Order: sequence, then structure tokens, then C-alpha cells
Amino acid sequence: MNKFKLFLISVFTAVLFSSCFNTDSDKTKRESFVEPLKMETIYPYINDIEIVNDSQVVAVSVGKKHSVGLKKDGTVVAVGSNDKGQCNVQDWEDIVAISAEEDHTVGLRKDGTVVATGKNDDGQCNVGDWKGIVAVSAGWNHTIGLKKDGTVVSCGNNKYGQCDVKKWKDIVAVCAGDKHTAGLKKDGTVVVASSYWNSVLFRTAARIVKLFSKIDISGESVVDDWKDIVAISAGYGYTLGLKKDGTIIPAYSTFGSDSDEDINKTFDEVKKWGDVNVLSSGGSFPPNVAGIKNDGAVIYAGSDFESAFKRNILKDWKEIVAVSGTGVGPGPNSANSFVGLKKDGTVIAYGDNKYGECDVQDWKDIAAVSANSLHSVGLKKDGTVVATGNNKYGQCNVGDWEDIVSISVGMEHTVGLKKDGTVVATGYNKFGQCNVQDWKDIVSISVGATHTIGLKKDGTVISCGKNDDGRCNVQTWKNIVAISAGLIHTVGLRKDGTVVATGNNSYGQCYVQNWKDIVAISAGWYHTIGLKKDGTVVAIGSNFYGECCVQNWENITAVLGEFFCTFGLQKDGTIVTAGNGIEDWKDVAAISVGSFHYVGIKKDGSIVSLGNNKYGQCNVESWGNQKGNK
Repeated sequence: MNKFKLFLISVFTAVLFSSCFNTDSDKTKRESFVEPLKMETIYPYINDIEIVNDSQVVAVSVGKKHSVGLKKDGTVVAVGSNDKGQCNVQDWEDIVAISAEEDHTVGLRKDGTVVATGKNDDGQCNVGDWKGIVAVSAGWNHTIGLKKDGTVVSCGNNKYGQCDVKKWKDIVAVCAGDKHTAGLKKDGTVVVASSYWNSVLFRTAARIVKLFSKIDISGESVVDDWKDIVAISAGYGYTLGLKKDGTIIPAYSTFGSDSDEDINKTFDEVKKWGDVNVLSSGGSFPPNVAGIKNDGAVIYAGSDFESAFKRNILKDWKEIVAVSGTGVGPGPNSANSFVGLKKDGTVIAYGDNKYGECDVQDWKDIAAVSANSLHSVGLKKDGTVVATGNNKYGQCNVGDWEDIVSISVGMEHTVGLKKDGTVVATGYNKFGQCNVQDWKDIVSISVGATHTIGLKKDGTVISCGKNDDGRCNVQTWKNIVAISAGLIHTVGLRKDGTVVATGNNSYGQCYVQNWKDIVAISAGWYHTIGLKKDGTVVAIGSNFYGECCVQNWENITAVLGEFFCTFGLQKDGTIVTAGNGIEDWKDVAAISVGSFHYVGIKKDGSIVSLGNNKYGQCNVESWGNQKGNK
């Protein structure tokens, strides 16, 4: 779920009750007195954005697999999945507000009428006869409209009573959840419509954090003890209230499932927030919750977008000449291993160290390092190799290796290139990823999770290991000067600066055919990085944590793509990172949170995004003013 709204009571009270009301006897006369809605009233932050032209996007809203942008001129753009027609907004005009959800999109015109497109199985797009609307909210399978007189209309799925809003009065803001609808009243209290959640709350009363009370047959249930609320956001089984003091209170239920711990953790974190003036949420359980603070910084909670470098440890590393690691993944089994080689030949590391993979403090005279989730390997200047960490499959059995000139580690295997062009390998070999004993004339190696790639001196490439998705289909490659193996894809750099790729392309990580002037490549787990000869960087593929947000990098001499993160080594020996998540966003004016991606508008007019980009729903950079995006 996502709700991109800051509905201040004072603002909407003015909108709702300042218009002239006339009798219905003269429709033409009545409509001529209706003051057109203004997007600046609905989105007050627009006054703080640097507007360059009317084609600039000034409001955003995201669904599950698509993103929608409202332009200053009242037209609408959309990117991402369009399997239900949810992106068919190109003909919309005079729009002043938008709301996107699961598989449909809703637009509010300045004359108070409404348009909708997308999935309509439950009639959630049947808004053609709505009039006098001042706000809209799209739920998973229903749509809510707030009228200027403070009443509410609805359409769509009403299986759980989420559309039972006909008797609501004095409402100043609405928010549609999955099986419920929340309404903010002008007195700062909140009401909810949903017979489903009423019954769930009674059945699980012992686990309720906030209890909906005063339930009656009108479809109006008061969220108990909530007062001084200025904005609301509703999602999958929860409602969030932003208080006028900048704190947030949640109402939700747990269900005795495995996700209860994550649910409680998310909302416990949210309850600690302060100085928040914009609230948005999305996803199911546990949800993603984002808030914009008064200084324009973004804070968030939720497991789907857990920060890859939440503590920003690597920003303190200096005089680094090479780095290796796997990043941080979501979930209890995620890995935290990063190893850095300093110019004096010593090594530093950061991570969980569950298996001793970070015990590198005694390493000296190291020429290269390679690390994966649970083990680290170092190549010494004398051609011998050291290793530490998990050795379940013998992946650290490198003590007798000699004359090694290059190393690369996979998930549970280690590969070494000898100075005579032969290759050695040790560790897990279920898929034949260690079957390199016959390789000759190799000049470079790269290891994926369960496959191994070798570059020969004649510019051809060989491979071994798992190939169910084509990651080893490199036998036709020619004129290759560099290779990089990702988790389940492989990338090659040609001598003319172009790039080829093969393997899994679920996130578009293999769409590199248009790259030019590339001098170095690196394949992450689900993304690909290219270093250009001018020191700038390009990226394609998964952007869950913003790992592809490298467009502003300069003076880069080396790149490394890992799990959900990207490293850039600058000329001065410092490291820049992409994949820090939403916490790196600054000067943000608005934000919309979906199940798997975020879109934000910065005060300089640029548009930022991160998250799943499988359907292109994060391709929004061109929406903002070009001055801000540079």
C-alpha cells in the first residue's frame, strides 16, 4: 500500500468550507461559482520546489509495480507495469491530485471530477459520475473520494465494509487501505470503516496495540485515544496517524505468525520518530514507513528496504586501494562482510564475523583481497594466499597455493589464477564450478555464486559451473578484455569499450548493449556497473537499495558491484557507496512509498527513486527539472 499525502487540517478545512454553495435549480450557474481546485493547495510543498517549467513533475504516487507523476501543467506520466492498464494516463488533463495503488490509478481534476484507469474487477475505477471531490485515495481494490462538504463516496470491493463511508461527516482527509478505509475528521480524530478489522480486533484483542472502539453498523469506528492528528496513512491491516507535534502513532494487529516480530519492530521504531511533517507507507507485513522531517531528511522503518550500510562504517575508511564484500541482505540470514585493502598492504574488515571472516587484522604484505558472505581471501605479494572464515567445504584450504597472481571467491568456493596461466580452485563443487584443472592461457578470472569464468589471452572466454539460466553461455564472445561474474549473470567488456552480458535478466541487469566508452565493469548480484573513461559511472538492474544511483559520481578509478550495493574508489583513495537506502536522501519535499519501491521529489525539483525496478517503475529521473537532476 502507499499513501502520498500530507493533509493538514487547516488547509483542507479551507478547501472544504470556503466554496460558495448554491441551489441545485440552476446547474450551470452553480458550477460557474465553483472555485477550481489547485494542486498547490492539495500539495502545499509545491511552493517550496524549484519549478523550471510546466512539464516538471511536482507530485508522485506509486502502486505495487508502477509509478505515477503529476506534472505542473496538469498532465500525468507513468512508468512500470501496465498489465492492467494502470499506466494509461497519457490523455489525462487538468489533474490536480493523483493516487496509485496495487493495479489502478486515480486522478482528481481541478473541476472536482475524477478519472481512473487500471484493474476494475471490483468496480474500483467506476468514478465517472463523481462530482465535488477535493481528495482521492486508491486502495487495493477500492477507491475513496472526499467531497467538499466533508462527506465521503466510494466504489469497488466492499466485502469487508471498506466502502461503508456514506454516513461519514466532517472529514478533511481520507486514506484507503487494503480491507479498510481511514478518515481524518476536522477535530483531529480518526474513524475507520471495516467490518473485517473490527472482527479481527475482537478475536485477537490480546495482541492489539491500538484498539478500534465504538463500533456501530454505520461503518464508522473510532480509533481509540487518537487526538490532534493532522495526517493519516493506511496500509495492509494498519493505520498510521501523524500528530501535530510531529510524532506518529500506529494502529495495527498481529496474528501470531512468524512476521509478528518484524511487525512490532517496525512500528516500535516508528513510535520513536519526531519532527515529521510528511508521512507515507506501503507494503504489507511488515510494512515500509517513511517520514520526511522538518529539515528535509528522510527516515524510514521496515524490512523490505533495510539499509545496506545503515551505520555508514565505510565512510571512515581511508587510503583504500581495493575493496571486496557481499553487502547486507534482508532477513535473519543476511551477510555483512566487507574487506578493504590499504595502500600499506594491511587489511581492514567490517561485518558479522560469525565464522571469523573479518579476522584479517594480522594480514600483511597483501596485494589483493576477495571476500564473500562468510569467508575472506588475501593474495600476498609473494604469490601465496591466506584465508579466513567459513571452511565447511574447504573453501579456505589455500595454504599450499603458490605463484598466484589473482584470486576470486564465490559463495562457497575459491579460485586462484597462477602466473603460468593455469587455474586452481577449492571448495563446494556440486555444479562443477571448481573444474578448472584443464584451463590454460588464462589472464583473468571471476567467480559467481556457483559458476566460474576465465578470460583467455586471445580474448575468448571459458566457463564452468551452474548454467540453468545461461550465465555460462560465453563461448561465442570475442575481443574481450575484462570479465565479471555476478550472482547469476556474467558481463564482458570488449576492447572497443562496449559491453556484453548473459544469464539471468530478471531485473534488467543484462541490458548493457548501449553502453559505450566503458573501461571497467563489475557485476553485482542483480545489477551491473560500468566505469567510463571520463571517471563517471553507469548502472543497470536492481535498485532495491539505490545501488544503481551512481549518476553523480565523478573521479572514479575503480568500481565494485556487490549484493545490494555499489562501491566507487575515488582518486584520493576514499570510497563512495550507493545502496545506503533512503537515509541518504536530503532536502526531500515529498515521498511516495510502495510495496517494493520509493519515489521522492526533492526541493531542487529533481526526482529520486529506489527499489525494485523490474517493470521500470523507478525510471523517473527525467520527470524532474533537468537543472535539479544534473
